[in-house]
Amino acid sequence: MGKALSKVLGVGPVQYNAVEADAYRGFGFPGADEMGNMFQVYRDFEKEVVKRPEVVECYLMTGESDYLLRVVVPSLEAYEKFLKQHLTRMPGVASIKSSFALNQVQYRTALPLDHLAI
Repeated sequence: MGKALSKVLGVGPVQYNAVEADAYRGFGFPGADEMGNMFQVYRDFEKEVVKRPEVVECYLMTGESDYLLRVVVPSLEAYEKFLKQHLTRMPGVASIKSSFALNQVQYRTALPLDHLAI
């Protein structure tokens, strides 16, 4: 599917090339050190969060929150334990905003790609 979509769109596969935090620290403009430190904190957080079996999805976000996590635990008590013993102790975690789904209205895995000639 990915190859076919790339062909239709006329683009190659998207690649992510990690840049070490030290590269940002060497730019020599005000704030470069903070930017480098920020990326190091992100990297440190990511190394820790992927170790937790409760975290089934983790996304680096734009906007207000840096990360969006999908956490699966058997109870609210287990979630509280995860927060207190693990998430709040991870590098760079300054605040946490939790939300819970009350009801699943719709869930799809198929992508609406009918408009593409695949």
